[in-house]
Amino acid sequence: MLSALADCLCEKRKPTTKEFKICAYQSAIIAARVFAEFLGLRIEAPNKPKLKEKKGYFSDSSPITEVKIQDLKGKLVELSELSEREQDVLARAIFYANKATAHIDLAHIDGFPHTEFVELVKIIENLLQSRLGKDFKRRNA
Repeated sequence: MLSALADCLCEKRKPTTKEFKICAYQSAIIAARVFAEFLGLRIEAPNKPKLKEKKGYFSDSSPITEVKIQDLKGKLVELSELSEREQDVLARAIFYANKATAHIDLAHIDGFPHTEFVELVKIIENLLQSRLGKDFKRRNA
């Protein structure tokens, strides 16, 4: 996933190959997982993922720097704020991001449907916007 864009840039060509599109999609799903964690969310249950709150950090005594929205004066997400549909979309996206990371190859592209990706992005953007207000800036591609 990381090398697909670098290869395109080094070869001075547009990233249009099927492999690049798959890698870009998987990278975006992994980024969605990072934002979910930033907002204080995680999943539970290996077979049917269920969204859960994760208010704490990796380890309170660890020197690892983990940033959550509260560090930017924002508020963590509470499950009660999300509809069942939003919880389901986020849970499945996080689950697929974990799967995409674990397999690290193009053979495992099944999982989170492309048709729901825009919905996922809107959920995350709305959560960030509602918590960061004017500090949240969406970058248009």
